[in-house]
Amino acid sequence: MKFSIRRVHDDLLPSNRKALAASVDILLKQIPTCKESERERLRNCLHDPVQTRFRSVLLVAERGDRVIGFALVMHVPNIGFAWLDYLCAAPARTSGGIGTALYQRCRDEVKGLGGWGLFYECLSDEPDLLRECDRPLLEQNKARLRFYEGFGARPILHTLWDVPEANPETQPITHLMCDTLGDPKPPRKKQVRAVVRAVLERRYAGEVAQVDVEAVTASIKEDPVALRPLRYRRKPAVPLVSPRLPPPIAMVVSENHQRLLAHERGYYETPVRIASILKPLCASGLTREIPAEPWNDRPIRAVHDARYLSFLKEIAEAAGTRTIYPDVFPIHNRGRLPKDPIARAGWYCSDTFTPLGADAIAAARAAVDCALTAAATLLKGEDVATYALVRPPGHHAAAQLCGGYCFYNHAAIAAAWLARRVGKVAILDVDFHHGNGQQQIFYHDDGILTVSIHGDPAAHYPFFSGYADECGAGKGRGFNLNIPLPDGMDGAEYREQGLLPALERIRAFAPSVLVVALGADIGRGDPTGAWRLETKDFLRNGTLIGELDCPCLIIQEGGYRTARLGHNVTAFLQGIAQLP
Repeated sequence: MKFSIRRVHDDLLPSNRKALAASVDILLKQIPTCKESERERLRNCLHDPVQTRFRSVLLVAERGDRVIGFALVMHVPNIGFAWLDYLCAAPARTSGGIGTALYQRCRDEVKGLGGWGLFYECLSDEPDLLRECDRPLLEQNKARLRFYEGFGARPILHTLWDVPEANPETQPITHLMCDTLGDPKPPRKKQVRAVVRAVLERRYAGEVAQVDVEAVTASIKEDPVALRPLRYRRKPAVPLVSPRLPPPIAMVVSENHQRLLAHERGYYETPVRIASILKPLCASGLTREIPAEPWNDRPIRAVHDARYLSFLKEIAEAAGTRTIYPDVFPIHNRGRLPKDPIARAGWYCSDTFTPLGADAIAAARAAVDCALTAAATLLKGEDVATYALVRPPGHHAAAQLCGGYCFYNHAAIAAAWLARRVGKVAILDVDFHHGNGQQQIFYHDDGILTVSIHGDPAAHYPFFSGYADECGAGKGRGFNLNIPLPDGMDGAEYREQGLLPALERIRAFAPSVLVVALGADIGRGDPTGAWRLETKDFLRNGTLIGELDCPCLIIQEGGYRTARLGHNVTAFLQGIAQLP
């Protein structure tokens, strides 16, 4: 039976926690000198990149639901290298290509992150450098060096790293290995010195005295550094770097969205929006498309009022081929609900421009399937993030109210479904317009944090909510954060006054999953917005959100300047994926 390799970026999802635990079990069995404390250290590597000062990725080889090998890669973006901390196959699984596949995948990951080198330690194959107790390992060490030479990796020569006099007698001598990922030129002295300092000060923090850090770093004097000539092979025997990494983001596209096409009233919410996003996004290689699965109404009923859902079905039938726009609203008397479904439109809709009809509601219902499919895919732990590319949007839909082109609140439905499986969930709404639907639905809930960064509601839709003093009620008090911002904001101002405070609150909440309601109408020139963010700002915003290191479900909301819409969304997803 074949095996597959997937990334594990965190320990927040149940599938990832299981994979991490199984990986540590393999480690403790294969390396008896490892202690149980490694379990917590590996967890911290994934959970707290600020403390470890590495961005770590766990790669697990799985056969079915069983982990049969793993590798831990620790990336340092500002230096451009990665440290391979462990590469290990399960007992009785040390053949069959698992190690080769894992190591090649490590190289692919580093190359995909823009790295120039992969470094690690390897027990020495020099008999004179081995302690007496390590001599039985000589042939095994030679085999390991032979394996790495097949990829072009070799020990760095003429440093204090592998000099016995510079190492404690209780530690075996290791070579510092350098894999240049296919570049035939050895790295420069400055590069390797930065690598050595970073590894000794971060990976071995507290274990290596600073005076020794300085000594080993200073011992790297040749420029470029000297790599040991190939000893076991005439040339590398395997491909240097695979041509392509699996896309980091799974995407679900609503194929039913084109049913919604309204020609009246200057309607910006048109099918061309999806096409304008797909064209640059598909060319970027960021996403892999997966089909939407059909879902029953149970997750929807957990969020929306049953009478409201009945109304949507009734108005779809009553409208026939027409599009209904409500024009009478029960402002002064909500005591009597009309019997006629068309008359009830003003009861269940908040404005006069949301099109009610069979096609609109069918397209919205298909968008729910996409959002839930993306949520379920995220829980598998195979992707950096998942993205539901849908229309119409959903974030203005309340429990028993549609409006702002929105009928079902996709973000709220997905968040509630996720919360029942993983615990705390945060929703970050970055559409230009306040996410009033999520606010209303979860206003009394302390398990789902709702955060919205939006234009000042005194001047912009939905007008009657989105103010800073609306912070939740009951046990939900303090779990709704509104950040209204004035017109004319550029990217730097938006981040300083809006995004960074929002991320600080989300980080304090520590959700298991983050749902992003992605509105691209914050971009310059959007006909429904009033800010001046450029494509580079979308990239930076996505990067900051990605740095939360939280599993992320992204659901498309607004964005109506189609000339830049696709480029802005692509840049945002590139940032989420933490790609250079």
